Amino acid sequence: MPRNRGPGINVDIAAGGPTVSLNNIQRLREAMKSNRCSLSDVEMLLASLKWDLVPQVDHWQQATQLERSRAETATSSVMLLRNITRAIASDVDWREAAVEKVIESVGGICRWVAICLRFNFVGTTSPFARLGRSAKVAWNVYTTVLEGLLVADPRIRLALLSTPEFADLVIYLWTMEERGVPIMELELDACPTTDLLRTTVDPVESGLDLLVQRLAAGQGKGSMFRFLECTIRRIRQACKAATTFTIGYKMLQDIFAIIFALLSSSVSSRVWILLRRLDFARETMFGIIELASKADDLSVHTLLRPILSLFQIVTIYSDRTVSTLEGLLANPTLRELYLTAVTSIPPSDEDASQNAEEILRVISIHAVYPSLIVHASNLREEGRRYIGGDNPPLLTSNFKTTWDSFSLQVSRFNVPMQMVDSLTICDNPMCLRWQVRAETFRQSASRQCSGCSSVVYCCEECQKEDWNALHREECKSASIFYTRTKSVLLTYGHRTRQFHTNWAAHLYGVIEEKIDEARSKMLPGHTNQEVVPHFDEKQGLARNGITFIPLRANPTVNALWWNVENNTTPQVWLKPRVAKMVEDYREGRFPPDVRLMQVMFAIGIHYTAMLLVAARKGEGGRYRGEYGIFRLMETPASQRSLIT
Repeated sequence: MPRNRGPGINVDIAAGGPTVSLNNIQRLREAMKSNRCSLSDVEMLLASLKWDLVPQVDHWQQATQLERSRAETATSSVMLLRNITRAIASDVDWREAAVEKVIESVGGICRWVAICLRFNFVGTTSPFARLGRSAKVAWNVYTTVLEGLLVADPRIRLALLSTPEFADLVIYLWTMEERGVPIMELELDACPTTDLLRTTVDPVESGLDLLVQRLAAGQGKGSMFRFLECTIRRIRQACKAATTFTIGYKMLQDIFAIIFALLSSSVSSRVWILLRRLDFARETMFGIIELASKADDLSVHTLLRPILSLFQIVTIYSDRTVSTLEGLLANPTLRELYLTAVTSIPPSDEDASQNAEEILRVISIHAVYPSLIVHASNLREEGRRYIGGDNPPLLTSNFKTTWDSFSLQVSRFNVPMQMVDSLTICDNPMCLRWQVRAETFRQSASRQCSGCSSVVYCCEECQKEDWNALHREECKSASIFYTRTKSVLLTYGHRTRQFHTNWAAHLYGVIEEKIDEARSKMLPGHTNQEVVPHFDEKQGLARNGITFIPLRANPTVNALWWNVENNTTPQVWLKPRVAKMVEDYREGRFPPDVRLMQVMFAIGIHYTAMLLVAARKGEGGRYRGEYGIFRLMETPASQRSLIT
């Protein structure tokens, strides 16, 4: 490989290894400015940045005179790396050899940058005591140097992204500012540290895995916590303190990209847990609201992108207890911001329209929980004033379709929600309220089993009847199961189960004709009593189609028990109850207007609620669910999707 060394500059050899005198540094600077930089100059510069020349001191007062001299020279050399990377980018004839030399020196460069940053060394002239007075200048200089190295050449980038010391530098730059101190890069018209981290975790030749490893290796569990804490603080300050809307918006989007990358890494579940502990959703929501105050009428619609990113991160683990999403939708300012942004979308901006539509889809999917339906209804009512007023804004036809679908779904949810005002479900399979057509009611007084807390009854008579028929054999095992899974079951109480039971029955009534049509095509010759429609809330329920479980085969109970048996606490005691329900249905012992269906609802990351529901058609042709068997399913690892 040809190497045009050019005039070059001599390397001085001092005791303990090669260093470069400040006079030579000055001459090298002039050479680079006048485009006379050569390969020998590169070699000389990198010679002062060798790994074994880095001082191993915690306090600068401990350094020897030789170490101080080397540090002074290395500080100037590091800053001249920017000139080298510009020379490499200009495609000089010695480019290939220079890239090799830089790659060989990557470790030493990172070690030197680390010590220069730690002591804020930014000076280039004597006396050395003047160095290290400005953390802001040091941060800016070394961030720029590292970013320049990353983009100088793909091979240098790959070498950096596989160097642990580089990952440590990126982490240090991201977390170096203490609480209460303004983010330094917000005082500039650029975001170099954010750009550096985003470039590091970019999917192409990503350093994400190494970054995560270094976070896991540094200072125990506190390292990741500190990193994410600084990330959230940057979000809030970027939205609040940015000099312009453009800078705040760009930084916010870059940080979202960084968080999404972390949530796709090997420590994704830990990142998600820490984000929740750090109140990520609330802090980010108020940040977006603050950023909106900087937006003008022409840019407010662009906030739909970060709003969607926030919603996607909140629901990224299918955490369908939806407490976090509930907090977002409960904020009237955020709802108003969404609707204002929607009604400000230019007709030509298809991306903004798609973002607006996707936000509604996220809300619609999760609105099958009673804690969310109220806020979704509020959004719908407020949207009527914005979107359907006397002077409706110009909206794309696709968004109008999505909005109409959202409004219709909310109205459908409201019907079963109105039935949850008082607890009406009863776990007695022989309860007269739904077993006979006549409206026969016993004295109503909701009662929960004090032994296991797993079943609830409409009255004392039903509790006694079920105890003698089934629950006597279930209670002890159910009590053990409840104790072991109490933290999960408390997030999915009887009231939520009632809403889902009623909603499943209501869904059946809405799409009854489609169910009958699909059954005749998929299972020809089967009657209603020989088939159980199956819906999965995580798959969008009716939107993505209907599956069926045939009841003709003898091992019917096993078919309905698909994936329900937990490894730690199998609910085998419920099999007789399920078997009785299926047998009564198949043999026609239920009233003819009763339909059996099965629905699955996610509970957090690891569990799914599976309901076998008996729906009875009442007045007006509406179905109502008053009885259902609840089973808790451990979601298989392969089905724990990262993105909803």
